[in-house]
Amino acid sequence: MGDMNNQGATNNDDIIDEKNENISEDIEHLLQDSNYRLYRYAYYNDKIFYKFSNNKIEQVEVKSKDRLIAMINIRDLAKELINIQLDKYSSEDVFKEKLKDFNNVYDNFIAKYGYINSKTNVSVFKEDDDIHFITSLEKLVDGKYEKSKFFYQKTVAPNIEIESVDNAKDGLIVSLNKYANINFDYI
Repeated sequence: MGDMNNQGATNNDDIIDEKNENISEDIEHLLQDSNYRLYRYAYYNDKIFYKFSNNKIEQVEVKSKDRLIAMINIRDLAKELINIQLDKYSSEDVFKEKLKDFNNVYDNFIAKYGYINSKTNVSVFKEDDDIHFITSLEKLVDGKYEKSKFFYQKTVAPNIEIESVDNAKDGLIVSLNKYANINFDYI
């Protein structure tokens, strides 16, 4: 996956053609987006793009455009949910509202396209580096896919720096947790 090159992506059965007409501004925008990582699809200005390298983004046309756009949306909403959880200043209400939106988008997706882990959906999204992330949103239970805990509760927590402790024992524990050894300057 990480070694995919331009040829590998364009030989994918789902990719029909690449178009470069009047998209330089869109590509420039995506190149400036620090959240747009390598080997990922992006949906921008009603076009689908794929990032092959740090400075190579191309527009792609796919047979299953609506399905791919929906999967990009699920991936991006899931990443937003993680960012909300990692933000120590984010409120519980913001998280709950985004989680509700995420569940609605997912429910609409499976009603229209089936589970993320279906063979067709995995095939459409397989070139995206987040394929394993997005398929992990579902869990297999008794031969049927279900929503994972991600759809119901917080699954990550922000890293909160401990600034002071009450005694040397706690200082030692914090030092061991942070540095994996005793750091007397830190204690």
